[in-house]
Parts: sequence; C-alpha cells; structure tokens
Amino acid sequence: MFTQPNTFRLRIVTVALLASFLFAFLPVAPYASERESAVAYSADLPRGYNSLARVTIDAENLESIFDMLVRKIQAYLGDFYRMDNFRYSYAERVEDGVLFVDINIYYDATLLKHPRHSAFMQGMQEAFQATRSYAERDVIQSTIDILLHDASEMYYDSLTVTEFYTVVFENPCEAQVLGTSNFNLFHRDVTPDEVFLVSVERVAELRAQNASRNDENAEFLDGIRVAEQVVAESIVQQPHARSARIDFRRLDARDWAQIHYRCNANRCGHTNGTRCTYFLPRMYLNGRFVRGTNCANFVSWALHHGGLPQSSGAIWGWQNGTASRWPSNNWMRTGFSSRPSSGAPNGVTHYVVDRGWFNAATTDIRMVSAGSIMFWTNTSHVALVTSGNQQHVYFAENGQPNDGSSNAFSRHRRFDPNVISARFYTLNPQNLNLLQ
Repeated sequence: MFTQPNTFRLRIVTVALLASFLFAFLPVAPYASERESAVAYSADLPRGYNSLARVTIDAENLESIFDMLVRKIQAYLGDFYRMDNFRYSYAERVEDGVLFVDINIYYDATLLKHPRHSAFMQGMQEAFQATRSYAERDVIQSTIDILLHDASEMYYDSLTVTEFYTVVFENPCEAQVLGTSNFNLFHRDVTPDEVFLVSVERVAELRAQNASRNDENAEFLDGIRVAEQVVAESIVQQPHARSARIDFRRLDARDWAQIHYRCNANRCGHTNGTRCTYFLPRMYLNGRFVRGTNCANFVSWALHHGGLPQSSGAIWGWQNGTASRWPSNNWMRTGFSSRPSSGAPNGVTHYVVDRGWFNAATTDIRMVSAGSIMFWTNTSHVALVTSGNQQHVYFAENGQPNDGSSNAFSRHRRFDPNVISARFYTLNPQNLNLLQ
C-alpha cells in the first residue's frame, strides 16, 4: 500500500479508547512443552514505543488471561480442529493513562474431518453432475480440486495459527493486583495505518447468531450455489477482461509469502540480516522521501513468483520497483482509493481482475483458496491467502513501511469476519492454468 505521511489512528469498536501506537510481534519459536511463560518482546518495536518503567502486568495475571483465551479458542473451534501446543508472546504500552497488553497466541491446528465428505462438497458435486457444459464442468472441477487440496493439507498436517488479542486496563495498577478481573478483552486487527479492536463478548454474540443458521441441508445448497457462482464469475466475463490463459502456481505464491512475510527495509526476515531485495524501496519525489507500506508490493511479489508476468508502465503496467525506479501504481497500490488523473481505478486487485485472472470480489469464504487476495474494506490493506477449508481462511501479510520502522506482519493469521472487514479476490480457473 502506498500512502502519504499521516498521523496513525487507533479505532476501537464498542469501546471508545484512543491511542496512536501500532506494532506487530515476531512469531515465537515452539516451546518444548505445551505451555510455558512468554517473554515480552523488545525487538522490532516501532519508534516511539513507550517503555512502561514501573507499570507492568503481573505474571500470574498474564498466565490467567492466556488460559482464559485458550479456553475461548477451544470452545469456538474445538468442533473443527484438534489444537495443541498453545503458546504466546506479548508486549505492553501505556497510552493516555491506559495500559494495553497485546497478546499473540499461537497454536497448531489440524482438521478433524476430511472436507470431501462435507455436505458442502456434495452440493458442489451435484452442481457438477447437473451441467452438460464441458467448460462449466472444467471450472467446477478445478474449484473442487483446489478447495479439497487446501483443506486436505490441514487434515493430514497441522497449521501453526496466529490469533491477535489486546487486554485493556483502564487503571494500569489493576494489572498488578493478583486475580484481578478489572480489564476488557478485545480481538485485535493490525493494519499498516490502523488498529481495530473488537470486544471479545460482542464477537461471541455474533458467532452464536451465525452458528444457529448452519445445518447440513443449508450446506448442501451452499455447495450448489457456490458452484453456480464460480461458473458465472469465471465464464461470464466481460470481453475486455479476457487475457491469454497463463500458468499459475498458487502454492509457489503461498510458499513465497510464508517465507518473506517478515522482510522489512532493513533486513530479510528469513536470511538473518541480509538486506531484502523484495521490500518496497525508499522512494523520493522531487527530492522528498515518500512513505509507503509494503502490503500491495508483498502480494504482487508473491503472485509474480506464482507465475503472473510483469508488464512495464508506471500507471497501467505491473512491475516491481528498484532504487532508481518507482514500482507501477498497480504493483504498489491496493486498489482501495488510489486513482490516477483519468479517474480509472488502479492497484493490484484491479489489475488481476481486469485481466480475467481473478474473479470479482466476494465475501463468501467457501470460495477462497491459497493464492487468493484478501482485501480490507475499511482501510487500505491487502494480504495473500495461505489456506482455506470452507470454514475458515488463513492469510500472510506484510504491511511494514519503507522508512525502516516495524509494522503489521503475520504468517498464518485466521480471518474472522466479525473482527476483520474484508472481501476476497479468488482465482479464475478459466483464465489461469492452475498447476498446483
């Protein structure tokens, strides 16, 4: 994402708390046992980090809150996954007299049921059998294959998942009172320009409302509907959105994102200090440094490593940047609000849809697979989907700025529609030869 310098804002949903801080955590290494006390992070914190000096959360309170969050995760996801090896990292800050304790929880998740036996997949197979069009059958079968592949990976092997939470103490001294309950719990969505906090209680209420609507017959009908929708979006394309069918290795794109999600302007996260050649370069306009964040550049690089070809042109092209050349607008912008003087939209999402490689945006996570693009609707941010299993979507993101400060990044964060406002651009098997 590319932005002009601006003041960072913190928006809290349901509780009006103002702050001006943003940071992300480095993933912790797996612990020897299932649970061990975490150590607060001090590395890679953004400039302006407020050391707490004498105010810090009591270790037993931190463990108690961690246990509470683990129970909530298990209660919500226990019907879908086997989960173990829970661990966490945390960092603290004081803003306007309020103590914020940001906790990242990590755990290994394995699907309990193979998706091929689900009512949803049976519905997709029903739609496949019902059509006599070879083109429609090809699209439906390709979609079934990639959806089953992603879900099968989580069935046969575990995925290390990240969940973001924030504990808020209106009175910081309460954090040192053993057994205190005077705090508020939030889900946290970290983006390059904003942090969104949503009450844990409110999210639980929304989940309960949605869960009551799920049944096998509805899932079967959803499978038919999704198959029909995939056909409509993949085959009924506008003529100008057609392009030559190209090879695309979506799992190569995913694997690249999983390796490079920690790269920033100073180092490449996977090479232990080597300067990253894939990061958004420092850019200058009339001698003045222009701040940008890496999210769209990160997604563009991942898609390029999957096989999407670059094309030249500052406005309408799609090419990476160097120290002497700015990246194309379509490469470095998300498509959220960036528009050239002609008024036509630009950004990585618009570029791949205009060429027919990706379908128009959807909020239906059942259609989402590794290699899809996740697009925030309330702020300018994008990420690359790393896995989808018709129940949940996971993504990798790198929204760090090109001025060298640390910012939002994660490897396998779980998407929750009650916390994150987003839609997805899915792969079009009609115009992409999906090799994986």
